[in-house]
Amino acid sequence: MGRILARVGGALLAIGIVLAVWDMFVEATPATSTGEGTGAQTATVRMRDFVFQPPAVVVVGGRRVRIVLDDQGIHPHTFTVDGLGVDVTVQPGTSRTITVDGPPRGQFTFICRFHQNIGMRGFIRFGPSSDSGGALP
Repeated sequence: MGRILARVGGALLAIGIVLAVWDMFVEATPATSTGEGTGAQTATVRMRDFVFQPPAVVVVGGRRVRIVLDDQGIHPHTFTVDGLGVDVTVQPGTSRTITVDGPPRGQFTFICRFHQNIGMRGFIRFGPSSDSGGALP
């Protein structure tokens, strides 16, 4: 009986690891903000257990972006950008919309304070054009 439980436990652990790694790579395309021009642009970032999807927000031609943070996981997460003075917590199954003001150009790392040690991080880039071609650094 003990061997069967050990094998089932090992199989479940392996499946969980595969699903977690797959989840990290499901969406690697940056969330390019929309609504270029006057007013704030908008981007959506989903917070899953233990990744941001997508892991990047690109703000083209502006300094202000409205970010919809959607926690689709089972844990609370933070969206913390030290260089921009942003630190908000989002509870599981809820969404929160924030407005971020940035410089005309620059890139800042965002993290989940609770899960940054297991790789829950991304970046937000402000710039005059999409000269990066959407590629992640």
